[in-house]
Amino acid sequence: MLPKWLLALCLSSAFGVLYVRYLTIHRLKMSRYLLAATLAFVAAVASLVVGFQRWELVVAIMAAIGSALAGYLLCPVSLHETWGRSVPIETGNHLTGDAA
Repeated sequence: MLPKWLLALCLSSAFGVLYVRYLTIHRLKMSRYLLAATLAFVAAVASLVVGFQRWELVVAIMAAIGSALAGYLLCPVSLHETWGRSVPIETGNHLTGDAA
């Protein structure tokens, strides 16, 4: 009984983390994280639909949503630690090459 709960919660929290990474990564790498987040979401939904019935399904859906939100909210904490550098000041228009 525990493995199906663990699987659903791990997949939904992985979806939350991968979704944050999709939103914060360089635009050339976004498609990788979007694919991974989509696969985690589909796998989480499949594990919920196949593994639970009736009242267990309702509780599992609420737990999965909570787990996804926890992954979504806790991921920026680790991103802040890795991105603890200052943002460079832009000195001109990068499209035309004009200096500021």
